[in-house]
Amino acid sequence: MTPRLKKITLFVGAGLALYAVAGFLVAPRILRSVLLKNLGASLATTPTLGDVRVNPFAPSVTLRRFAIPDK
Repeated sequence: MTPRLKKITLFVGAGLALYAVAGFLVAPRILRSVLLKNLGASLATTPTLGDVRVNPFAPSVTLRRFAIPDK
C-alpha cells in the first residue's frame, strides 16, 4: 500500500467514525432537547419522551415512550 493510499484510507475511516459517533451519540441528544423545547412551547401541555434513537446509516429516527398528555 502506498503512503498516499494509506492517508486516504485513514482520512475516509476517520470521517466515517466521526459520522457514526455524531449520528449515534450526539444527534439523539440534540433531537430530544429541540423536540421537547419546541413542542413544549407550542402546546399547552408538556410532552414526555423516553428514548431517542438515530441510525445515520439507515436514515431513521425512533422515539420511544413519546406522549402528549391531554390538557
